[in-house]
Amino acid sequence: MNFYIIGGLGHIGSYLIRNLPKFFPKSNFIIIDNLSTQKYSSLFNLNKKYKYKFIYSDIKDLNLQKILKKEDIVIHLAALTNAWESFKIPKIYKKKNFGNTKFIVEACLKKKSNLIFMSSTSVYNTKNKFISEDCQKKELKPDSPYSKIKLEEENLIKINSKKFNLNYLILRLGTIAGTSPGMQFHTAVNKFCLQAVQGIPLSLWKNFRLISKPYLDLKDLNLALVFLIKNKINKETLNLVTNNMTTIELIKIIKKFLPKIKIISKNKNGLKPNSFIVNNEKISKLKFKFKGNIKNRISDTISLLRNSNNI
Repeated sequence: MNFYIIGGLGHIGSYLIRNLPKFFPKSNFIIIDNLSTQKYSSLFNLNKKYKYKFIYSDIKDLNLQKILKKEDIVIHLAALTNAWESFKIPKIYKKKNFGNTKFIVEACLKKKSNLIFMSSTSVYNTKNKFISEDCQKKELKPDSPYSKIKLEEENLIKINSKKFNLNYLILRLGTIAGTSPGMQFHTAVNKFCLQAVQGIPLSLWKNFRLISKPYLDLKDLNLALVFLIKNKINKETLNLVTNNMTTIELIKIIKKFLPKIKIISKNKNGLKPNSFIVNNEKISKLKFKFKGNIKNRISDTISLLRNSNNI
C-alpha cells in the first residue's frame, strides 16, 4: 500500500509521517510538499526502518494521475491554514485551497484512489447546545473565508462521489493540540502556550470566555486514521474531537504549568459568538475510542518551548 501525504511537512503531516508507519510498516510513504513554510527540518531523523520518499513540488506541478494507483491512500493536507489571515486574502485562500482539492480529486477519480480530506469543525455555527455531522444546512455557517472554503471543498468531494463513485473520507478536525517538528503557532493552544512561556500576557476577549471550542489531540487523529483505514470505512463525514473546552478552561490548564502568567480581559464589540458542543458520537459508534488528553498535550508543548527558554 502507498500513502501519499500531500502537504506532509506541516503541524499535522510531520506527526503523521512519524506515527502512521508504526501501524503500516510494510507500506510506502510518499511525502509531497512545496516547502512554502520552510519546514524541511520535518524530514530530519525519520525512522530508517520505514519506507519514505520525499517529493519537493507544488501539487499542481506534479503529474499525480501518473503516479497514483487504485489501492493508494491520499491524505490531503495541502492548504493555507490561518483562519484570521484568510480575512485579509480570501481570494488567495480560495485559489490555493479549493484549487488544490479540485486537482487532487480529479487525480483520485482517474485512478480510483482513496482520498482522506482534512476539514474543520469551524464549518459549524449554531445556537443549539450540540452539533453533529447530520445537522441541518442552516447550522453550517462558517465564520471565516478559510472555513467557508473548507465547506466548498467538502461539497466538491461529495458531488464527485455521487457522480463518479469517488472513495473518500471527510474528517472535521477540532483545533489541534500536540507537538510535532512542523508545528505552527497561530492556533489557540500553541499560540497561548508560546505567549505564556515568553511571559507575554494572554489577551482574553470577555465575550469569548465561556465559548466552547472543540480540540483534537494529535494522537487521536493518528489513531483515528489507523482505525478508519484498517476497517475500510468509506464515504463518511466524521467529527474528530477529543474534548470541547471553553477558552477560560484552556487558560486555566496553562496557568497550572505557568501560574504567574497574566490575563488581560478585553471587550470585543460587535461579535456575538455561539457556544456549542461538537459531537463525536458518529465515529464512537463505529467503535473508535478517543484516548487523547488535551492537558497532557499542553504540558508537552510548554515543556518543548521551555527547553529553548531556560536561561
